[in-house]
Amino acid sequence: MQPSDTLKQLLRIRELEEEQSKIALEGALAELHRVESALSAMTERAQIGRRVFGRGVEQCERVDRLAGLAESEAAQRNAAWLEVRRREAELAVAERRELFLSRQLQKRQVETLLDEAKRRIEADRSRREQVGLDDWYRMLKKLRNVS
Repeated sequence: MQPSDTLKQLLRIRELEEEQSKIALEGALAELHRVESALSAMTERAQIGRRVFGRGVEQCERVDRLAGLAESEAAQRNAAWLEVRRREAELAVAERRELFLSRQLQKRQVETLLDEAKRRIEADRSRREQVGLDDWYRMLKKLRNVS
């Protein structure tokens, strides 16, 4: 006798849900890394803009000063926007991690139920075998006493 098909189906559903939430978590983590990488690039871009500006000041080059200033300001604006996006991505990661852990727990609970059902079935089978052996032994004893 096998554990109920319902428990097996529920376990399969929980496994799929866990896998989906894991994929969603990995996607959120990848997005967070992309935003952090872009933020790092904007920091570097702002530094380049400041160096161009400084070189323009040293060499009295108005075009370099303006280009450096524009580059630095654009990078700072983009970095401010990316910082907001990073916080949003961090929240998404936290939410998806929580969901993943919840789904993982649900799957483990069903696994525990399934293991318990298997254990009960095995114990019942063992008991029935023992009863059968006891009955056989009693019958054998009676036959020996009759002969």
